[in-house]
Amino acid sequence: MGYMISISILNDALGEIEKHSEDFVKKIIEHKQIVENTGQVSEFGIGYYGNGMTVNSVEHSNHTTILAVGGNCTTVLGTTNSSIHHTEESQVEILKQLANKLGYDLVQK
Repeated sequence: MGYMISISILNDALGEIEKHSEDFVKKIIEHKQIVENTGQVSEFGIGYYGNGMTVNSVEHSNHTTILAVGGNCTTVLGTTNSSIHHTEESQVEILKQLANKLGYDLVQK
């Protein structure tokens, strides 16, 4: 099925992306490789904007990546071995997997 790249873009950087669109695509490809090789998110700038974009994860489309987005940054909270996240039941299962990874049990009220 292929791989998915999750990318965060700061809204303020859109004008620079528009001006440097070819460079933007090249940098996505470059930073995708960094993420694949290191397992770490990779920030990059474009034009005069120093850190407007982040490649967060590169995962097979059979996986689901859980991201926290805020404060002008993104954190990968975890990845599950399921691509199904469109129902409440599947979302609860993903949260259970993430909680288990962090050493917790997720229980219903």
